Amino acid sequence: MDSARHRLMDCGQVEGETVDDVYCEAIQELQKKLVRKPPWPSNCCIFRVPSTIRRHNKYAYEPQLVSIGPYHHGRERFQPMEKFKCWYLGCLLDRASTCESRLECLFKVIGSNVQHCLDCYAEKDVISADEFVEMMILDGCFVLELFRKKAGIVPQHPDDPIFKTSYMRKILLSDLLLLENQLPWYVLESIFYLTAAHRERAENSLAVLALNFFDFNTIRSGAINPNIIPVNKHLLDLQRNNLLTSYVSVDPEQTAWHPIPCVTKLLQAGVWFESGESSEMMDVQFKNGVMRIPPIMILENAESLIRNLIAYEQCDATCRDKITSYAILLNNLIESGRDLDYLCQKGIVTCYLSSEEVSSFFRRLYSDADVVYYTYAKLSQDVNLYCRARWPKWRATLLRDYFDNPWSILSFVAAILFLFLNFLQVLFSILSYRTAA
Repeated sequence: MDSARHRLMDCGQVEGETVDDVYCEAIQELQKKLVRKPPWPSNCCIFRVPSTIRRHNKYAYEPQLVSIGPYHHGRERFQPMEKFKCWYLGCLLDRASTCESRLECLFKVIGSNVQHCLDCYAEKDVISADEFVEMMILDGCFVLELFRKKAGIVPQHPDDPIFKTSYMRKILLSDLLLLENQLPWYVLESIFYLTAAHRERAENSLAVLALNFFDFNTIRSGAINPNIIPVNKHLLDLQRNNLLTSYVSVDPEQTAWHPIPCVTKLLQAGVWFESGESSEMMDVQFKNGVMRIPPIMILENAESLIRNLIAYEQCDATCRDKITSYAILLNNLIESGRDLDYLCQKGIVTCYLSSEEVSSFFRRLYSDADVVYYTYAKLSQDVNLYCRARWPKWRATLLRDYFDNPWSILSFVAAILFLFLNFLQVLFSILSYRTAA
């Protein structure tokens, strides 16, 4: 103990020199690296997908046709689309009727909040402020012109391949909803109000334009109600808010939860399935042995969309794991094509892919995603308790083995009538005997 104390007392001296003399340069270099603020500012909302999540399907997180924002900016394969961005910006400026729409004004508005825009990105790639602002304007104007052309606010050029070829618009629908391919909502909203005509501002909001562009690109169908959509951070966040809409759930008190059996096993345990009447995708209910699931559509781009929503929830601390919880629930329920086919028959799931593709997709959907507050913890607890009861299983077995078709039911009814008539015959015989006696 004494020797250790002695070494600590002498730690400021090395062979007659102080530590400051020996490590002076290293200390200065380390002091330069020290930061006094969190690496991710409070408004950080656009992230690179973690490698642990990306490895399961890296193509679901990378753009195929167009780069939006700094993460994939400058790559060779996206250069052809840069010409489209310049073309769309030129068309927008040609329509400008007010000084607010001029290019100088766009640079002034975005440039005045360049730090706020930079803080939205978790990683700051090496790029000058001028280049960053130029990129924000080019990408933002390109996205808004796409929305306006789709909505018919701006006429589509007869030689515009984006709207004349089926593959380009289809790929753009997916590319614009990738976590790594986002623009801050401030950029889109600022450009929208600077370039929109008075009539467009009165009839449309940016949220309505965006949701109309992605109208058949989500995993559920339903009317758009922008009035209940909160403040958005970017287009992917808008899609998440639209999927959740007005669904209100109480954050579960318990963090522990157990998975529930698949559809086939739940049917054997006596659980019934119905298509829920609620328009809220998340509003799955279980009561008295009946699970009600609102109908959903599984489209071709569903895997990319859900994976990016899950990655977004995993990275953004302000997002509860609601979409991730929903993916886990579907993963529990759909274990095979047989499970999916049954949900399709009940009108719960509408697939635009083969049942094997969809069931395989759900089985590997949320790998390596962590859930702190599972939205369906109470539902899972109730389902598992119900499955442990004996009577629901006996009832399900009886219905499956003896009432699986109309002839079985008729045979059962005939047997009951036969027994009842025999009982009446015996009863009358006894009464007749007593009367005679």
